[in-house]
Amino acid sequence: MVIEGFGIKVNYIYKWKYADFTWESNEQKEDAINSGTYNRSAFPLYDVDKAEDGRIFITASRELGPGAPATLATVTDEIGPGGPLLRPYPDWSWHNSCTCDGIVSVIRVYIRCNHIFVLDSGTIGPDQICNPKLLIFNLKNDTLVKTIYIPFDIASNTTGTGVLIAPFVYVSCECTHFLDKMIVSMSSPQ
Repeated sequence: MVIEGFGIKVNYIYKWKYADFTWESNEQKEDAINSGTYNRSAFPLYDVDKAEDGRIFITASRELGPGAPATLATVTDEIGPGGPLLRPYPDWSWHNSCTCDGIVSVIRVYIRCNHIFVLDSGTIGPDQICNPKLLIFNLKNDTLVKTIYIPFDIASNTTGTGVLIAPFVYVSCECTHFLDKMIVSMSSPQ
């Protein structure tokens, strides 16, 4: 609203009434709705970044509770009633919130050296389901190359709350061998 008040025109690349996904089947979608893991009005789209190959990555956090069946996705060319459909990244199998080996709740991502750095808080609503972690995927083949678990005493403040956001990756040289020489910083607004 403020931007329009200054007379600046906003050009939309993508626009949603609500977010929906490319489901494996209608049954999968109905099961997600009935179980409460998909509620199109209960999760905000939060962060976005663009890969070298043109893919747009978007996050949908579960910080407000369940409702986002996948918290990291790419924007597809398919259009649904709510807008462009989202494809879970790397695929649906990563977004089962019952297992800590997958992706639980992504707030922010950062793309550098053709890798996506995924900051997973491990929380659903106020509940800490899994350890916070940083997942690093190679965007050439969409495979996980590294997981860095973040201890709770680092991820939270003295009151036991806190949420890590805004990963930033510094690479002092070319992108070759950067996984061994990178510096990753994260911050918490709390």
